[in-house]
Amino acid sequence: EKYNGTYSVDSTPTVAGTQTVVVFERSLPCDPSCRSAAVKEYCKPKRVKTLEKGSYKTVQHPRPADKGSVVAHEIEDICELEAKVGIPGDRLGGLFAKDTDWQPLDLPSGQKSGQRTRDFEDCMRAAVSLNSFSTQLRVTNGTTLMYQRIEARTGRKPGKLNMISRDNDHYHKLHDWQIRAYCHSCARDGIRAVQGNENRYRLWGDVDVDDANIGPTQAKGDGWFIAAGCGISLSTQRRFVVGSVADGEDPIGDPSEKVKAKSLSDMQAEHRMKLEAECDTNVIAWHDKRVGHKFDGARFMVDKSVPLGMELKYNHTGTHQVRVALALPLAALAELAAYSAYWPATSETARFRILSRSLQECENGLEPIELKPPDDDGRMDAVVPSGEAKTASQSFHIPSASDALPASAPELEHLQLPLTEGQLRTLRWALSREGHDRSNHSDSTGDSDYVSTQVIDRRFGESDLVLQL
Repeated sequence: EKYNGTYSVDSTPTVAGTQTVVVFERSLPCDPSCRSAAVKEYCKPKRVKTLEKGSYKTVQHPRPADKGSVVAHEIEDICELEAKVGIPGDRLGGLFAKDTDWQPLDLPSGQKSGQRTRDFEDCMRAAVSLNSFSTQLRVTNGTTLMYQRIEARTGRKPGKLNMISRDNDHYHKLHDWQIRAYCHSCARDGIRAVQGNENRYRLWGDVDVDDANIGPTQAKGDGWFIAAGCGISLSTQRRFVVGSVADGEDPIGDPSEKVKAKSLSDMQAEHRMKLEAECDTNVIAWHDKRVGHKFDGARFMVDKSVPLGMELKYNHTGTHQVRVALALPLAALAELAAYSAYWPATSETARFRILSRSLQECENGLEPIELKPPDDDGRMDAVVPSGEAKTASQSFHIPSASDALPASAPELEHLQLPLTEGQLRTLRWALSREGHDRSNHSDSTGDSDYVSTQVIDRRFGESDLVLQL
């Protein structure tokens, strides 16, 4: 539909694929040799991992045009972005965001309709979908190769929280291949844990272990290691399977009988999380036993947020210059933000900024929920910060109704059941917020405004370009 500057909240909004509006653009320097190398790499036939029985396929892309667009959630890998824009992915954000700060953004006006078509849980789900991510310890070879390429190119190793690669999950049997981990201490010491005959979990190294200066369980390495024996078994009790079972298995029968699930996603979420936590514990325990230091693992962020549909429009105006514009689906974003707020807003404002953040620095101020290892009953509790960390994380204050004065409206004297002191204070607070407190004989519109702030933080593909809205 033609963008008409209005939106409504009649149903759950869809953001990706809707009309976009350019919010920022500028000309950037483009090195012809860098672009030529990126195009050559992008057009070169390559074997990529597929989900079809864990196989590979050969893919070859045509040469990109000098003018076009790149949609963030549709990019296959960093090669596509570099070939089309002509700028290295780890420099794009720095160039695009140079000397910029927060900028105001004009939102379309909303229609006050549809407020009765959803409940509070609908709003919460929409709000969470704006910024939703998890972190994990183990990754597949796709992520390992990405960071090895980054280190070879920039010299930078993985940080505390890193971006997971886009092809991390392109494995037919993810439970068998998500077996790699990274230890910062091993990287600093230049060692890698390797296979030992007495070890239950086989860990491989790529350097000869007969070196006189290397112990029998270590090898020269870069911090990455493979826990080949720590793959998660899909064999479990039938009661834990909510999806499909493997071919040849009977889907109906005794709930306690062991069957084989078709994939990890076919298991109950809580049971799957328990298996993942147990696997992480086994990897850490093996590492601490074999190497002379505690495991200092890198974690990898899995973005589960709703795709924003942001895109970069590019136009190579010359050999050494490219015009780049950032476009956002403003109407759909405003609609989603309004949908996530249970009460209709009397006013809305928005601003945005563009910044550079490397893949090794995914800390964005949004805190993931870390889970403790499962107890004997399989329960997993969240890790609650204590002491200074707990105090520092509390950046908000929940007001108490007891802070308010008791309500004293004359009508309250006619109640057959007198209100308690606490109820009178709560009533005074509620009336004042709604602008109906007549105890001071004024036409008050409320003693304070309720302001809800949402910060959307989103990276553009596997580049250093980050949008905050």
